[in-house]
Amino acid sequence: MKGTLTFLARATTPADRLVLIAVWGGMILLGIQAFARPPGEEAVVRVRGEAVKRLALDRPRKVTIRGALGPTELQIRDGAIRFRHAPCQRKRCLGRGWLAQAGETAACVPNRVLVRVGGEQGKPWHAVSY
Repeated sequence: MKGTLTFLARATTPADRLVLIAVWGGMILLGIQAFARPPGEEAVVRVRGEAVKRLALDRPRKVTIRGALGPTELQIRDGAIRFRHAPCQRKRCLGRGWLAQAGETAACVPNRVLVRVGGEQGKPWHAVSY
């Protein structure tokens, strides 16, 4: 450990060390922010870019949404939502798993269905492209 610190002291200037500390601190803050989102209250389902349904996450149920390729089934349970079935070939949307925190999204791109969890402090939509 002492050898590493000696090397860093010789290989960097005080300004370099300040930049490294600022970058490390920023990464830690971003990591904390990413995992400190509030729980979601509802999910907004979009098909072809248009909001077609708002689903409260407070009671368990299954919902079928008609997408570009066919019906997509969503499941709501324990304050979370997930893709349960999709007509696409690769089924990557099913691998996204449960969405429970405000701001989380999942999409079945071939079927053009997007699910975004919103909440009291959820961030607004910013960029979604198909």
